[in-house]
Amino acid sequence: NWLSYGKARINYAEVGQGAPIQSVYNVYDKPTGFGSIPLFSVAGTRNNADLKPERTKSAEAGVEMAFFRSRLGFDA
Repeated sequence: NWLSYGKARINYAEVGQGAPIQSVYNVYDKPTGFGSIPLFSVAGTRNNADLKPERTKSAEAGVEMAFFRSRLGFDA
């Protein structure tokens, strides 16, 4: 009679994110040229061809209880 209700919950989530554009392979850049002469260059930093996607995993659990006709309760 003293327990009005009880609830337990469990949650699991997994989220992935890929690499930004042109961060896997080395590419040429075309800055502003000199007059009609085109100019091409390679970036000063090297990109990583073995780059893997980012994965984030999370889990949580909780319980909600109420007592004495819902006059006293907690949520944790």
